[in-house]
Amino acid sequence: NVILTLENITKIYPNGTVANKDINIELRKGEIHSIVGENGAGKSTLMKIIFAIEKQSSGKIYYKGEEVNYSNSMEAIQNGIGMVHQHFMLIPSFTVAENIVLGAEPTKGAFIDGKEAVRVTQELAKKYNFDIDVTQKVSELTVSAKQKVEILKTLYRNAEVIILDEPTAVLTPQETEQLFEQLIQFKKMGHTIVFISHKLNEVKQISDRISVIRLGESKGTYDADGFTIEKLTEMIIGRKIEMNFDDIRKPVENPQMILDVRNLSYKVNGVSKVENVNFSIKGGEILGIAGVQTEVSSWRFAGDQYTAGAQIDMLITRRDKVINLCEMKYSAYDYEITPKYNKELRERCSTFRRVTKTRHALHITLVTPWGLKLNANAGIIGQTVNLEDLFAYAR
Repeated sequence: NVILTLENITKIYPNGTVANKDINIELRKGEIHSIVGENGAGKSTLMKIIFAIEKQSSGKIYYKGEEVNYSNSMEAIQNGIGMVHQHFMLIPSFTVAENIVLGAEPTKGAFIDGKEAVRVTQELAKKYNFDIDVTQKVSELTVSAKQKVEILKTLYRNAEVIILDEPTAVLTPQETEQLFEQLIQFKKMGHTIVFISHKLNEVKQISDRISVIRLGESKGTYDADGFTIEKLTEMIIGRKIEMNFDDIRKPVENPQMILDVRNLSYKVNGVSKVENVNFSIKGGEILGIAGVQTEVSSWRFAGDQYTAGAQIDMLITRRDKVINLCEMKYSAYDYEITPKYNKELRERCSTFRRVTKTRHALHITLVTPWGLKLNANAGIIGQTVNLEDLFAYAR
């Protein structure tokens, strides 16, 4: 029943950092298999290797009994391995159906068949009991609904192994329970779920088996039944943890106010991030702040006003890292974005290839950071595509 095997997987980066060392894990068909470890243990790197975003330095991957060496994530998807990233990769102005079929659209003659896209995605959502309107724009969805769209994207491409990277980080407890019900259904239908999480109570609740990674090395795979959270914690950090907190709960005499915050508000580019927050903390107190993680888009670029006939240099960054320096030529009905190929930036200028907008359509050809070439024609499906949508492709 083994569907995927990792054999002595090692990943060493050019700067000498060892992310994974001799990792050995077997994934069985129809199981929920959790991968746990501290921050920096190498979990995400290992998942990227399975999904062919990263390449292992040594070791072998066997899928359905055969050794595989996918050159990019598109090959992994085509062969039944899907991944739902912690930060969603959706185009806000597209509908649910359009996001799901993007890159594998049903066609009618030389054109995309929008009605067929809606029909097949509705059937897919019904098959897996996802209560979602596939005609709704993604920008109108809740965070949990967006996650459902990401999962449906992998199922549309017939993924048998689905990797979920910190899926509950953006969910409320109620939404988490709903997700777990759906994952159990996936398991019953024969899918293999790889579950990455720091929340050990959730790992214990949902998993059939648990693999522990510590400092880049695998420390074994265990049946979830009978494996306590205390033992799991000990395996993750390599030592026993004292769970008695009586010392820090002793009251402090005459505590003084240390911090008092009233009506704190904060906006970024006109968008409210914090609004009218109030809290205070006294000496000797521990203040807990709870909430779900929200989606953050870190794309930003120089020049937000475009004039017909203008030529603009755009510095495109993502998560504080320079991705590309591009030249944008703009006129009334078309624009073209091309990398500025100079010696210093030649290696960075692989993401955006060419964009041409005509009166009727936006034709996009670009290469993602992991080497996947995408071609899209937004005009055929009747959507208005703006620069924000364009940048979303490269995520």
